[in-house]
Amino acid sequence: MLIRSSRDELLRDPERFAKQVTQEGGSTLRDLSEHVDDYLAIATTEWLMKVVDRSVPNAKNEDAWAATALLALFLKNRNKTTG
Repeated sequence: MLIRSSRDELLRDPERFAKQVTQEGGSTLRDLSEHVDDYLAIATTEWLMKVVDRSVPNAKNEDAWAATALLALFLKNRNKTTG
């Protein structure tokens, strides 16, 4: 359950989010599943803005893209198994 940066704070940093989702096991995916709506809100209000904002450095842009893509893949796979 390391998908949070602290006990009560959702992980907003796209680089850390992407690393944890790809490196951790089932507990991270369970936590992501429990808070997917919150992460979708973070992705649409914060991460996507970094993806399209040309003033954001490339590394941050790529981190935001990766985190958003991972969340989208998670949602796509979740919908296949529940839909």
